[in-house]
Amino acid sequence: MKKINLLFVAVFFLASCSDDFIDLNPKSNLNANSFYKTQQDINQATLSAYGNLRSLYNSTYVRLGEIRSDNTTYSWLSGNPANEKGIDEFASPLLPENNFITDMWDDSYKTILRCNIVLGRSDAATFTDEKLRSQYKAEASFLRALVYFWLNRAFGGPALNGQLLGVIKADKELSQTEAYALGRAPLQEMYDFIIADLKYAEANLPQSYGGTDKGRVTKAGASALLGKVYLTMAGYPLNKGGEYYNLASQKLAEVVNNSAYSLVPSYKDLFDVSKKNSTESLFEVQYMKGAPNGATGSPWNNNFAPRFSDKEVVLVGDKGGENSPTQYMSNAYETGDPGNLYPCEMAGSMLKPEPCKPRNMCVNTMMFQQAVQTMATIG
Repeated sequence: MKKINLLFVAVFFLASCSDDFIDLNPKSNLNANSFYKTQQDINQATLSAYGNLRSLYNSTYVRLGEIRSDNTTYSWLSGNPANEKGIDEFASPLLPENNFITDMWDDSYKTILRCNIVLGRSDAATFTDEKLRSQYKAEASFLRALVYFWLNRAFGGPALNGQLLGVIKADKELSQTEAYALGRAPLQEMYDFIIADLKYAEANLPQSYGGTDKGRVTKAGASALLGKVYLTMAGYPLNKGGEYYNLASQKLAEVVNNSAYSLVPSYKDLFDVSKKNSTESLFEVQYMKGAPNGATGSPWNNNFAPRFSDKEVVLVGDKGGENSPTQYMSNAYETGDPGNLYPCEMAGSMLKPEPCKPRNMCVNTMMFQQAVQTMATIG
């Protein structure tokens, strides 16, 4: 009889167990199920998406953007890894182990995921200020559009079957199984998606910020990027032509005529860490020195410094010789200009006292000063 009672008790406890009993959210750590519930949570999630831009602008956007153009080149030395040289020279095919290609893809979709979390979970969160709900969603929309704009310019275009294809469209949070099932979307669809995000951002972003919020994207930042998207669509490979040139002109004129923005008095001020987020800045990636392992800093000083240059250029660390102006770019500069402040680097290995025009791009500091593209500041 005693054995029967014990068996009954054991069976009772086993039957009473459920998934809820064994599948508990860890109480000692933040997790996706317990987070994203409040206005503060969504703000932190939005800032997380901003933070991921550092890894993209610190490395891959430079290499798959400016260095591939006629403006700059990579000062490669025999014996160094060929990854950057291959990108610079349009090697075909690029080596599958080229980390800059995979890094751009992976870091871009990490940023897109963070944006999708903000966009997908904001409505269910508790807010004390409804304007902030719309603002955070608008910021995430802008950042998602910015990253997709880079992705489609780097990886989009004519496919082997003749179709114009963009990249994978992830417009919401996806499971791993759902993500693997997706293919490339038509390029036109991707640009329509980018435009929709930017129009939402433009309609819901503030004109400016104060205090610690300075540096977040504004309405003018969204307008400027939208203008550049129209300009890109007007040319290759979509070739939309005059209609989109007109759209770009109209949208960019709004930014030019915005009294809140103007050129700073001196070009060198754009690279002064004490003068970040100036009146000339439409959007800046924010950096901060002093974090462990340089997590919030920028390597540009070292990466862009001419090879074999001494402490006159960078006091500490290696000199990468990246993003070096080509002869083509050098020939576009005038000598003897009174606005000359810095010598321009040639061939990535020596300095020559050739003046730069004001508002033109100088020694390896050329990045993100492209019309209305985003501009990042070291600091």
